[in-house]
Amino acid sequence: MRASLRTSSLALAPWLLLAACHPASEDTTGDTTDDVVTKAYPDTVGGKRPADVIRPADFVEGEVLPAVVLLHGYSSWGEDTDILFHLAERVDTDRFLLVMPDGKKDLTGNQFWNATDDCCNWFGAKVDDVAYLSGLVADLRAGYDVSEVAVVGHSNGAYMAYRLACDAPAAVDRLVTVAGAVPLQDPGCVGGKDIPLLHLHGTSDEVIGYDPYDGSFGGVATVGAVETVRRYAERAGCDATTHEVGTADLASTIRGDESSGVAYDGCPAPVALWSVDGGYHLFTDATEALRDGVAAFALGGDPTF
Repeated sequence: MRASLRTSSLALAPWLLLAACHPASEDTTGDTTDDVVTKAYPDTVGGKRPADVIRPADFVEGEVLPAVVLLHGYSSWGEDTDILFHLAERVDTDRFLLVMPDGKKDLTGNQFWNATDDCCNWFGAKVDDVAYLSGLVADLRAGYDVSEVAVVGHSNGAYMAYRLACDAPAAVDRLVTVAGAVPLQDPGCVGGKDIPLLHLHGTSDEVIGYDPYDGSFGGVATVGAVETVRRYAERAGCDATTHEVGTADLASTIRGDESSGVAYDGCPAPVALWSVDGGYHLFTDATEALRDGVAAFALGGDPTF
């Protein structure tokens, strides 16, 4: 059984002050005691598919904070995926709200997001995860004073992040995608909002290929990482040109600064691809530099490491 990551600070409201007792014969004309009114913050969001809201231990009423929604990959779950990002341990220091919802289980018992026909609703389940996640974000915004909502997704979760930004852009303010892709077929996205994107992908990804793949030998067909970000940039109104944004050591098992980033020019909001040369799908060798950069971008920073 997975241990809950919910903090011990969820009992936020202080006890109401009790009025002093007076003898019945005493004149109390003009003596009033005002009740203390406190806001009830939800412990979970997501309705019938609840997900814990993890907040800073010293969270105070009325504090305006950004929020991060972490989407797991196929057969995984939220807390397991956070082994990669370490977001839960940053809630107190970086001051944000964290929600890690779980997808539905398919016929094999694996949790998935119904993101695209490409990945990963293998059994044709009728589940509307766009409605679920956009509703979850609406619950979060209704229950807290949220400045921005970043969606961070890995693998199937990255596909779902792209789908959410495409179909329900009002629910997403920033996007971090790792080892995922946009659909093979252009879905015709809803426009009207500029959503910054940071995409990370290992060049040796053995599950969702870095390069285009048609699925002819099994596995997941994909447009590839470069084309994924190019399509996103084109839809966002960026120029067709890019510029380098640096190098970094994002994989501890690969020597040196193996990763390099490029960002598109002329974008209303930043759109960047970071390629991990020799990196694989699971990113289990993620460095602190990777975790720092993902958290910083999700909370409003630049797509650099």
